[in-house]
Formats: sequence, C-alpha cells, structure tokens
Amino acid sequence: MPVNVRKELSIEKILSKTSQLDIYRKYIGDVSPKKMISSPLREGDSTPSFRLYYGNNGDLRFVDYGTGVRGGVFDLVSMLHPYLTFGELLEKVWEDLQCRSLPQLPIVSNKRIKPKSFPTILINKRQPTEDDVQMWKQWGISTDTLNHFRVSPISKFWIDRSLFKCKTLSYAYDLFTEFKIYRPLEERMRFISGGMELQGYRLLPDRGEICVIQKSYKDVMLMHEMGIPSFAPQAESIDVPEGKMESIMSRFDRVFIWGDPDTAGNLFADRHVEKYGVTPVFNDDGTKDITDSYAMHGKYHAYSMMQKLLGI
Repeated sequence: MPVNVRKELSIEKILSKTSQLDIYRKYIGDVSPKKMISSPLREGDSTPSFRLYYGNNGDLRFVDYGTGVRGGVFDLVSMLHPYLTFGELLEKVWEDLQCRSLPQLPIVSNKRIKPKSFPTILINKRQPTEDDVQMWKQWGISTDTLNHFRVSPISKFWIDRSLFKCKTLSYAYDLFTEFKIYRPLEERMRFISGGMELQGYRLLPDRGEICVIQKSYKDVMLMHEMGIPSFAPQAESIDVPEGKMESIMSRFDRVFIWGDPDTAGNLFADRHVEKYGVTPVFNDDGTKDITDSYAMHGKYHAYSMMQKLLGI
C-alpha cells in the first residue's frame, strides 16, 4: 500500500466506484444482507452471530450480536486494521478494491426500496419457574412488574429464519412493535434487539413530577418498583429522539438521566445533558447501576440512594 495518502480521497469518492457490499466481501468473504455468519471480529464464534442489514439511510451496516457492536463498512475495516489512520484506511480500500478501474454502478430503477434495519425476532414462550422468580428477585423486580412490562421467559427464538434454543434462563421483552431478547447468563448474544423502540416509553404515565432516562429495561423495572417512571433507549450509544424527548419534557416537571459511572455512561449522559438540558445522576456507592446496587446492598440502601440522587 502506498505510504502517501491521496488528500482528495473520501468515502464518497470510493463509493462512487464500488459498493459497500463489495467492500464487505473483500474483507470478510461471502456475506450478504440477512445471511448470518460467524463474526470476523472474534475468534471461535462457533454459533453464527454476525450479519449485515440496511440502516435507515440505506447504508449497509453490520451487527455482531455476540458483543452488540454495530457500525458501517468503514468502521468494520477500521476494526480489522486498527493500526491504520483514517486516511491510510481510505487508501487501503481504494487500492484493495482497485477503484480506479471500476465503473460507476448503473441505476437500474428509480423505485425506492424501504430498507430493513433490524432482523425479525420471533419467540416461543414457556411457563415461568421458581428459577425465573429468583433471577429477577435478586434485582428487586417482582412477577407483577414483569407482567406489567411484558417480560416473558422463553425456550427458543428465531432471528429471521435462524433458530436458537435457550440453554440458560432467557427472556423476551415485548416492546409493542418488536421483541428484544435478554439472556442474562450468556456471554455471547446476551442482548438481541429487534428494533429501536424506547424500552418502557409506551408505559409511562401521561404526566408526573419526575421521569428518569435509564440505560436498561432492568433498571426501568426497578425504578417502577420504587415508584419512579422511567424508560431506556436500546443501548447507551443511542440517543432519545428529539420528538420523544419533547413529549417527555412537556409531561414531566423534572427529567434525569442515570448513566453508569464509566466512559460509556458518561458519554450517554453528556450527550443528553448538552442536547436537552436534563439532569445527570450516577451511583455514588461504587456500583454500576441501580439494580446492581440493589443486588449488592439491598432494597433500603438502593431506595435511599435513589431518593438522595433525585432529591425526593
């Protein structure tokens, strides 16, 4: 690869000569949208857990369900070649795809195809057991709250047409428009999202004094047990959309965001503070989140911390 980087080289210029799918195939082999493959980002991925999907803007993106990592094609190339600067990365793709000799891709149709951003998730429910009750009880979440938030134990699930059997306690969040899978005892594919629905948003009261933006559905449910309305995006990397946030700000007197006391949690809080002016709070007892605090120190401690942080 040449040492000198072409200053005029850009993502747009590369994509005018080749396609995102061709770039994926150059670096990770035979792959296509909806086809589940073993992750090229992890060794020993015996159960295929990596796929491509079309984002809302039509970009061909990837998701590694085993780690939750998502991104675009140039993000993937960067992960595979972390020693390259951005300019060197563009130079490598340009040379590897032989872009100078590739023709412009013809426009075969003016018909707009609506991209599918996330896989279709189907579930097979099972009857709850005492193990399920104890699993959620450790975080202070009762069966009544699980039912209210439409959480069901499952025995198997499908990602598009791929079947996965649950060998450990596993659950489905019914978020009205999609399912999300939660497998608390698994290291890989622990969370599998079927969309971008805000967790708990549709169950919020019409009005209230306080609303908390949490970072997980589990924390949302414990806040409900403590009498505080809350909801959560699908991940800390995802912001609450402006339209939804405007509704929250008009319905509640005070709005907080509760992040983990780490880099991702701080970024999650900082973005919402800067954009919406909400009040950030973080655990002050050395634990990561409200459910961890409950599990480690008990109900009274977690409730007292919540009261202090929210000023109630």
